[in-house]
Amino acid sequence: MGYKSTLPYGTPMLTQKHKEARAQWAIQHKDDDWSRTIFTDETSYQLFRNTIRRWSKTPRDEVKRIPKNKQKIMVWGGFNHSFKTLMNGPFYVQILQDHLIHNARKQFH
Repeated sequence: MGYKSTLPYGTPMLTQKHKEARAQWAIQHKDDDWSRTIFTDETSYQLFRNTIRRWSKTPRDEVKRIPKNKQKIMVWGGFNHSFKTLMNGPFYVQILQDHLIHNARKQFH
């Protein structure tokens, strides 16, 4: 009947509209004073991969939106530091050791 078994490829849930809104916000705030701001981000790693297959006539078009998963490991971090050199692993570690904890305590205590 023309159907093929396929495992949909994962795609982030962020749409083009979301991306455009974020870009507009960044443009509007590019000249703000960020000296008292600590930037943070987080990500999660799914512990178990979803391997549910689908039957489809167009397997290459099969996409699954990736929702939040309860079985995951969360990683979080943040910093605020300006520099005029290329970032590499040792330089990043030095920034964290020299500035992050001290400045975060100073700013938020």
